[in-house]
Amino acid sequence: MQSQSERAFLYSRLCEMEQDIAASTDTDQLLGRITACAREITNSESASILLLDEEQGDLFFKETLGELGESIKKVRVPLDTASIAGSAFSSRRPAISNKASEDPRHFKGVDQVTAIPTRSVLAVPIIWGERIFGVLEAINKIDGGFSEADQEVLTVLANHAAVVLYNVGLIEQLQNFFVHTIEILIAALESVEPGSQGHVIRVSRMTSRLARELGILGKDYEVLYYAAYFHDIGKLMLGTSVVARNDKRHPQFGSDMLERIKVLEKTAPLVRHHHERWDGSGFPDHLVGASTPLATRILALAEDYDESWMDRPTEQDLPDFLVDFLGRSHGRHDPDLLKLLGRVVSQDAGFELEDQT
Repeated sequence: MQSQSERAFLYSRLCEMEQDIAASTDTDQLLGRITACAREITNSESASILLLDEEQGDLFFKETLGELGESIKKVRVPLDTASIAGSAFSSRRPAISNKASEDPRHFKGVDQVTAIPTRSVLAVPIIWGERIFGVLEAINKIDGGFSEADQEVLTVLANHAAVVLYNVGLIEQLQNFFVHTIEILIAALESVEPGSQGHVIRVSRMTSRLARELGILGKDYEVLYYAAYFHDIGKLMLGTSVVARNDKRHPQFGSDMLERIKVLEKTAPLVRHHHERWDGSGFPDHLVGASTPLATRILALAEDYDESWMDRPTEQDLPDFLVDFLGRSHGRHDPDLLKLLGRVVSQDAGFELEDQT
């Protein structure tokens, strides 16, 4: 029987878990915290989260904490073989075994790998609606056997884990949707300019390459990456391919479109200024030098480099083309970025570029 203070402590820890879930977007970190909390509040030697591998049709250890160690992650628990975790998964109901060694459901593969005897197990299914993700387990109760009170709090934690895993699924769906949206927009842009096949992809790759060389990471890298993909989106508001290629309004059109989309609003300034030039000869605002942000200068250079020829040069032509492009671009682009571009392109293509200073 739990005392009032014990129950207060348990529910205080469960409230803390809810706050962690609300504040963090790191899935592995959250699952790790849930596992640690499961071990603590059930007073167990170990705790684990097992997830369903839909292709293999078994359970694998996603997170584990305590005596079992990392070696347990090598173990797979078949659903067509007796196991306490499998019983909880298949029945969608908690399973308790306080004499695991005598329980015909006990899967001995874990003991063989860890060399730690399993005395007691509490397994609770991780369920969201009709979907079951896996099982949350507490192993080897330190003081006696697992109780209904342990089952109650572990079920609450399993519900927390279900929320985390459900959110992961939503994010993956949104990411897939976003990727397909980008593909559709690229196809639409290439239909507007039939000679531009592959342009968006090449610009994105070069922009990302230069950004990594400069140590741009995290959110700043992500914003630049998506700006590269959407830099010409304003051309969709124009007419024929001839108009789209030569019309100077497309950066503003694209910026206006993107700033209305919450997840892309930070890309809008980069798209607006991707035709600015170091000497102020660009458009739409004729920015000079470093008044154009670094991320935009990277994107502007990557696009100008890709647009500088209609037919891709052969491997033999590339050194001469690069030297010519760098020479023509002095004054138009950031001189430090030009040097970086020359080094990156020549290194990737396997030739030595003459000193451009």
